[in-house]
Amino acid sequence: MTADHVVETEQGMYYLLKARTADGRQGHKSGKKTGKDRRIMLCEEMETITRQLMLGAPKGSGIELFRTTRGKAWKRCNGVIRFLELKKKLGLPKDRCMYACRHTFAKRTLSGYYTGKPVPIEVLAGLMGNTPKVCWDHYAAWADQYNNPLWEALGKRKAKPGSE
Repeated sequence: MTADHVVETEQGMYYLLKARTADGRQGHKSGKKTGKDRRIMLCEEMETITRQLMLGAPKGSGIELFRTTRGKAWKRCNGVIRFLELKKKLGLPKDRCMYACRHTFAKRTLSGYYTGKPVPIEVLAGLMGNTPKVCWDHYAAWADQYNNPLWEALGKRKAKPGSE
């Protein structure tokens, strides 16, 4: 990903990954399957990091934003390698994995942890690059806004916080 993939709007910054490259080849990971471009919306902290990275890899330069300590473009394994090194340095248990961060993000986003306002599954799907069906299958059980109506349909009251 280069600075040419970065789009800034009044609302914020996002990475735009095309489903197909200019020469017709497959673009992002699921582009062949979905045929849709992928937008990755960034939080403010990531916007700051991206702007910093763009100083050394400006638009039009063709230089990758995410590079190794030797200045080479990241490959898929680089994130995993860095996480494993950090996990070892921090003494985290072996069962901790980077993918668990994705599940934590999903659960927290559905519950409104970050903004104080829970989001619907469809919004979560857009943020995570999934289809709503995938998010329903994997994350709906964690969201009170989907579970409470089921309990209410059975004539049961909403659980009190902390009683679970």
